[in-house]
Amino acid sequence: MERLEPHLLDAKIITEKGIQGPQGPKIFRELHHYLLSWLAITPVPEVEWLFNDEHWRSFPSDRRLYVVSFFLRNPHLRELDFFFWIDWDALPGSIPKFETVLESVSWILAGRKEKRVRRAFFETYKRAMQRECYSVFPDRVFARTIGDPNHLEKLIRLSPEVKSRLFSALAWEEALEFSRWIIDLYGERGAVRFYRSVEPFHLSNRYIRDIHRLMRVMHRNDQMRERFARPSAHVEALHDRLAEAAGGSQREWEWAIEFEYPREVLRYEGEYDGWSFRLPKTGRELAEWGRDLRNCLASYISRVDKGECIVLGIFRNDKIKYALEIVEGEVVQLSGKGNTSPPEKIKKLVKKYINN
Repeated sequence: MERLEPHLLDAKIITEKGIQGPQGPKIFRELHHYLLSWLAITPVPEVEWLFNDEHWRSFPSDRRLYVVSFFLRNPHLRELDFFFWIDWDALPGSIPKFETVLESVSWILAGRKEKRVRRAFFETYKRAMQRECYSVFPDRVFARTIGDPNHLEKLIRLSPEVKSRLFSALAWEEALEFSRWIIDLYGERGAVRFYRSVEPFHLSNRYIRDIHRLMRVMHRNDQMRERFARPSAHVEALHDRLAEAAGGSQREWEWAIEFEYPREVLRYEGEYDGWSFRLPKTGRELAEWGRDLRNCLASYISRVDKGECIVLGIFRNDKIKYALEIVEGEVVQLSGKGNTSPPEKIKKLVKKYINN
């Protein structure tokens, strides 16, 4: 086939000459050949309609030329950047099915029309899908609680890995509530700094969950609110300050609570490989564990008393080194002093002990 001169692929020339002109069929054949050659090297099932002859012939020839030339004029389409949008089943969680990608984007971004926001979303979504770590939750939350498009763009551009676990321990309404509280505390600019503070750290999603739970406690506890002083907009600083305020506002009756455990919970106590696994006996003891580990264990008194979770202290030489939380037989949190993640050998030891 005779090759076309490059200028014949120019959109303006194609428009002027038209598909019905002398060069029309030649232009169409060349574009079609180019597209087929590319798809032969990089087959993509989602775009079979572009080269399926039977379906292809059902379009008017000017429409076919427009579609092919559009793809050829946009290299990022040939690189599959937007083909992710074809298959919404790849998204985790419950995603409503919409007729078009634009309807889906509108649902995620709460109808936001700012170009910079949408551009940031497209680019971040592409990177996230390439890494298989996209979570629709944070973008939906941010789009509904952040008003300034400049701040919203910065949050949408957060690392996909960070966003994928940011609200994963919260329900939808809890995530909205959490975001609004952070904005009330720091403002939108400060909220950006707060969420960005998560990026350099491999923090557990339980960190966010603990902050949310402590903030709920503070809204009901006048004494805790009086003791709380707003820290810098940093996830660890806020967590530690809330834990400190919660520990100092414990009522005497909470400290005096004596926990009662059923037989199936008592079996978690024991010795293993030089480590002691212990259940707290009173609210005071659990609060003291939290003080020694510099975390928010004191705020778990009510949950332990109600049987909503089990807290185990892990001791070495009679000193607490780690604490773990068990919910419905599953370990949901294991941390050391200052909520640091324990070494891999400790994680394996705990897993083996709990399973046995």
